[in-house]
Amino acid sequence: MALSEFIANNRINIEQELREDAPKRYLFILYGGRDVRHAQGAYLTRCTPKLYELVRLNILGEEVPRGAQRVNPRYWAMSAGEGGRLWDEFQEKGIAAIGWDEYDLGNLMEYQDRDSIQRILIERRGEPGPTPSNDALCLFQFSHDMKRGDYIVVKAGRRRLLGIGIINSDYFLDENRNEYEHCRQVKWLSARSVDLPEELTLTTKTLTEITAYQDVIAFVRDQYLESHAAPLSSTSAAPFSVEAALETLFMPRKLLESILDALRRKRNVVLQGPPGVGKTFAARNIAFALLKEQDNTRVEMVQFHQSYSYEDFIQGWRPKPEGSFYLKDGVFVDFCNRARIDHTRRYVFIIDEINRGNLSKIFGELMMLIEADKRGAKYAIPLTYSRSVPENVFLLGLMNTADRSLAMVDYALRRRFLFFFLAPALQTDKFAAHLAAAGASQALVDKIRRAVGALKPNDFSRQGLGRWLYDWS
Repeated sequence: MALSEFIANNRINIEQELREDAPKRYLFILYGGRDVRHAQGAYLTRCTPKLYELVRLNILGEEVPRGAQRVNPRYWAMSAGEGGRLWDEFQEKGIAAIGWDEYDLGNLMEYQDRDSIQRILIERRGEPGPTPSNDALCLFQFSHDMKRGDYIVVKAGRRRLLGIGIINSDYFLDENRNEYEHCRQVKWLSARSVDLPEELTLTTKTLTEITAYQDVIAFVRDQYLESHAAPLSSTSAAPFSVEAALETLFMPRKLLESILDALRRKRNVVLQGPPGVGKTFAARNIAFALLKEQDNTRVEMVQFHQSYSYEDFIQGWRPKPEGSFYLKDGVFVDFCNRARIDHTRRYVFIIDEINRGNLSKIFGELMMLIEADKRGAKYAIPLTYSRSVPENVFLLGLMNTADRSLAMVDYALRRRFLFFFLAPALQTDKFAAHLAAAGASQALVDKIRRAVGALKPNDFSRQGLGRWLYDWS
């Protein structure tokens, strides 16, 4: 059926659709879902759902089931407040939101079209100024045009992408929020920051549909939805209990439960002890016991050293092959971003040799944000981008007490962590049973105990962070 014939046969219905739903003033082009580009001097828009259903019914002879999954989702680029300051909150609460709170617009679904929103903006502005057409379009698109199943790409500036999510609710007004009351629920899929290539840029508008920009969409899909997509969880993670940890750890249940309780309460714990006592091995088992499953995707480990820096841990500029620089998130920020969008489950970050690095330099402003009562987006510090530590991130540091760099551990760090000593468990029955299972005779077990037991505490440790604990018998 020719388009002219279709319009002639359905003129009343089409005109009614245009009056009720579609943007006025612009050329309305029937569009059934295939990707197109914006042409110079022309405005392209999609037909409304009702009109699209009418097109399919008349041309293809089939109806579109109401509530069906979107076959071709749309992509939207959106800011998260000035400089991305609300990005952490968006992740924690699973929302996307826009502002214009000073105009007290109320429920945006009560406005029939973009023009009615624009009139209210002009009326309540109270002074002459440019026509707020982009503001009105943003508000109308956020409330009316965005649909469940569409993708939101959060941006900061023209080239920095902060993450991506999929819309899973209709628009709603949340009057309990102090700002940005216009909301949608979003399942955030990734919070990994990337920069667009030099040849690609985005507009500075708060909200822009980018579905037609095929080069940008190809980059977004490659970075977030295909080859670089990281699973939020491991479906094959085996359950892990305190009993499972105790099967391989030479420590009594009381000590292990004390460490787990301290992690849940303080969120920051340091295991200290002499070299070779098994701190690293114990840390992973303690982490799995806290998670209650052996999920390696939620446990990260780094090792500090004298050259380790803020740029490695938090954020810093890195060179590109062509000679310019780009801002790269550090390993801890990446880890926090993964944990923030999976906020119902725990994540454990292990820092080996925590006392070997320059801690004030490495942690920077996070020295305050790692405190148990300073977690979450409400305590975020606005730097290049807003920075916070999620409540579901637990820090487990490992410290060698034989290292003279203990002097570098200042009281700012000490008061934010609880310290537990791990000492050789030479005299325990579990240690003897472990050696026997490996083929050691009782004579060899006794010889090992005498040889190691003859060493003095100062051969392992120095005074300063607490008393020496030699055994747990």
